[in-house]
Amino acid sequence: MAASMCSKLKLACKWKKSKPSLHILRLCTQHLCSANEEVAEHSQEIVIPDRIERGPTDILRALASTVARDQTAAHYKYHDDPFFIPTSNIAKRSYALSKESGRKAAHWISNQYPELFEGINPADPQIPVLMPDNPKYKHEGATEEAVLERLDYGKPLVAYQTYQDCLAAGVKLSADARDRLLAILCYYNSQDPPLTEFIEENWYKRARERGVRKSWKDQGPADQLFQDMGDERTCTSYKLIIRGMVKYYQVEKAYALFREMQDKGFEVDLSTYNAILSIANFLREGNEQKLQLAKDLMLQMETQDIRPDLTTINAVLELLSKFGNWKLARGQSLSVLAEMKRLGIEPSLGSYYFVLMTWCKDKGPISTILHDIMKHIDNKDLTIRHLSDLNFFVAAMDVCHSHLCDMRLAYRVHRLVHRGNNILLLGDSFKQSTYYMHFFRLLCATESVEKLFEYYEDLVPNVYTPEPSVMMDVIRNLDANSALEHLPRVWSDMIMFDMTQREMLLTELLHVMGREKLDDTQLMERFGFIAWDIKTRIDAKLSDRTYKSPTQWTGEMVGDVIVVCLRAAMFEQAWEMLEALERQEHNILGFPSERVMQELVEACIEHADSRRAVKCITVSSEIGYPETPNFARQVACKLKLTDSERAQMIDIVGSDALESASV
Repeated sequence: MAASMCSKLKLACKWKKSKPSLHILRLCTQHLCSANEEVAEHSQEIVIPDRIERGPTDILRALASTVARDQTAAHYKYHDDPFFIPTSNIAKRSYALSKESGRKAAHWISNQYPELFEGINPADPQIPVLMPDNPKYKHEGATEEAVLERLDYGKPLVAYQTYQDCLAAGVKLSADARDRLLAILCYYNSQDPPLTEFIEENWYKRARERGVRKSWKDQGPADQLFQDMGDERTCTSYKLIIRGMVKYYQVEKAYALFREMQDKGFEVDLSTYNAILSIANFLREGNEQKLQLAKDLMLQMETQDIRPDLTTINAVLELLSKFGNWKLARGQSLSVLAEMKRLGIEPSLGSYYFVLMTWCKDKGPISTILHDIMKHIDNKDLTIRHLSDLNFFVAAMDVCHSHLCDMRLAYRVHRLVHRGNNILLLGDSFKQSTYYMHFFRLLCATESVEKLFEYYEDLVPNVYTPEPSVMMDVIRNLDANSALEHLPRVWSDMIMFDMTQREMLLTELLHVMGREKLDDTQLMERFGFIAWDIKTRIDAKLSDRTYKSPTQWTGEMVGDVIVVCLRAAMFEQAWEMLEALERQEHNILGFPSERVMQELVEACIEHADSRRAVKCITVSSEIGYPETPNFARQVACKLKLTDSERAQMIDIVGSDALESASV
């Protein structure tokens, strides 16, 4: 309204070419007042929203969400330099752990010589964990305050020693102080906590991959402290010692203390029940007995009006996933999922992982339950809610590859992994490699070369470095689809991935290149260079005595190198391989095929080299090929032989073969 009145005023002034009159000003003032009254009538009360708490990295996260993930970029932990970016799995591991080793060395120096760093702390804000481990305690002597202070500094063993000094001095600690000391000792298994988390070591560490083992320190400080409590043991003391023993798989003693706790009338909380449920698989022998124990524990929880949570349900599902009786396990797992829905508990990825392990066993019938699971989690941004969540995507891709061989389902899983930050749930280095291994092997088995290399270009080598088994499948996929023009790229990647001494890979690659002659002369020349490069690398490792397990030549490999070199117009190199076969016949397993000798004889005839042709006949005769007389007849018909060469061939195949050739 006000804007329209101002425009009218300007228009009137322009028309009269003078200053606005008093009448016009009064008219504008009246209109403005009426407009303000109208706005005031329709205006609403201004509501200031509540303040939203922001973290120190929220702005960075918001900025990062605007940038897509660059699959072609190396990980930030490596130097951004083409000459220092590792590509093979061994190099990636070595580079990362070397960096971690430097951090360890810095920690050792700062802790070994703390006097060098006194008064030097340029960090702002200060980071205590990066400073020398030389705490200066305010409380000395055998007192409860001294024990608690050492716990605050993260020194449970020093605190336990101070506690023993208190016992010797007759100083009695309060129940809360003892429980606090017991909690730290149980959590760290009677050891001092690590100074810092070494991320790269944990990334490459395969924790609990080959089963579990008892690592609880019997008669350690935690056990001794619990025994010293005697009749003064509290409900909290029992809970702490039981959870600590369960964490480090002292299962028998943990269950005995659980029963003792119940007999004394102490109230068992949810976390303790969850701990016992997690080790139910070790407390009974048969499947029925294990299931009955889990049911008894759940009934006890119901009697005490303890509501199960996600950890409880996952513990039961994990127990079922380890049953050998798949019929019993399948039915019970569905009952557990139904109970979760009734209780309003949303399953986590770990819950679905245990369901997959129950339904998709190697020796059981085929199950499509993964399709149903994907309906519940597809197109969702997921978070870690349970430690077992990190196992789901690896298991799901394994099911797609090994159990169902379903590429469409694998694409759904792969899209979900790369949605938002879901890739964080893929797990550590071993799990990531396993996931991509199943994905690429399924691609090689079901998809075209174009589709395979679409994902290959996107993920290799910065996100994933293929294992030798995957590279073998890639070579076979190219062979099956007659896409041999990609083989030079595969060989350059094998060099980059440090796979040039993998005998199975080299054998397959040479076999595919030497199977048939192609019309593409330029590609055959590239095959020849690859074959000779393979020969050079193998011989270099064989001559290097420091190399532990070099690749050994086989007759099949020698024959393929000869054929590829012949087709690439590399006759001298092919002949050098035949001479190497003669020199090292005791170190080479097997012989080249008759097809190889046939092509070599034809090459000698083409080059009019009678001496080498006779040598081929000699080698073929020594190997014992039935076609040797035919080779001799070809040479006799098409080449002019000297008397000595003809006599030599007569000694090999007889005069009848040569006479028939002359006729």
